[in-house]
Amino acid sequence: MTVRDKVARVTAAGAAVATFAVIAIGSPATAADIRSQTVTRPNGGNGTVPFRLTYGASIVEGDVTFSNRSVTISGYVKAVSATREADIFAYNGNVSCWLEQFPSAPVNTTRFFDFGGQCNVPGGFSSVTVWFPTN
Repeated sequence: MTVRDKVARVTAAGAAVATFAVIAIGSPATAADIRSQTVTRPNGGNGTVPFRLTYGASIVEGDVTFSNRSVTISGYVKAVSATREADIFAYNGNVSCWLEQFPSAPVNTTRFFDFGGQCNVPGGFSSVTVWFPTN
């Protein structure tokens, strides 16, 4: 699967819920078992946007901080009944910049993550999608 296919697939699957949760409410989604969420650069360019996804009692939660052309993503993965892995990827509008990490936690643990990068094109990173696969 290409990068563009992945962004299209995950964005299409979670667009309605993520848009409602992040834009309409202005806070992370709280509906049970949401599998993906996309956060976008705040109006004005810089700022921090929270995210939260659940699968049963397992959670991936954190913050995305946009600053000029950089992005920093920090948070934790909590695994309850099985090992859990999140797929977190940042990109710009035409996907010429891409940053991806797979934070995970073994069963009955919580693991923290903190990573970031720069997108050296005008506008920098524009979006971050957090995907919590169920398999």
